[in-house]
Amino acid sequence: MRKKIVLILLIIFQFNSKAQDIRYGIRAGLNLSSLKGDVNQEDFSSLIGIHFGGFAILKINDDFSFQPELYFSTQGAKYEYSLTYGNNNYFENGKLILNYINIPLLAKFHVTEEVSFIGGTQINLLLNAKNSFNVNQNSNGISNTYSESVNVKELYKSSTFNFTIGVCYSITKNILMDARYNIGLTSIEKDYNIKNNIAQLSVGYLF
Repeated sequence: MRKKIVLILLIIFQFNSKAQDIRYGIRAGLNLSSLKGDVNQEDFSSLIGIHFGGFAILKINDDFSFQPELYFSTQGAKYEYSLTYGNNNYFENGKLILNYINIPLLAKFHVTEEVSFIGGTQINLLLNAKNSFNVNQNSNGISNTYSESVNVKELYKSSTFNFTIGVCYSITKNILMDARYNIGLTSIEKDYNIKNNIAQLSVGYLF
């Protein structure tokens, strides 16, 4: 973890020394996250979450900027499955909620004054992980229903990586919108190969 933080700081320092201009801002928006890999895709569906945080735009020249960010993000997926054996029926639905601190390190290519393309890597630091679910069991005509929320952080890796691509549109000199897609590069689970992909839509304000 310390090595990753030191590397991030070195990268930011390197670009900061070359920047012609630096602007700071805040951004917030919605996530649509899903799981890919060693999961039954029929059992899982996308989860809507939020993200918010801050960023800086380090202008290198008229065509290129470096954009480091730091924000909180809610990710994961929804799921449901059922099982029938004899006179017994089991149904469960729930949400896997993963809260992260995300650190994107993005290259920003200015196509016009309003439109820019962004791309780069993103480091995800896991804060907590929770599985909240509802169960309905019916055994020989006797029904049992209950809900539970379980801390499952020990099952997930403390840090992961994503590849980020997207487009940014400047509505004014201070207000911007961006749409991006984060592709999971490393597994989020310790024992299975499961990756988290996230589509994001956000609004930002530059000071």
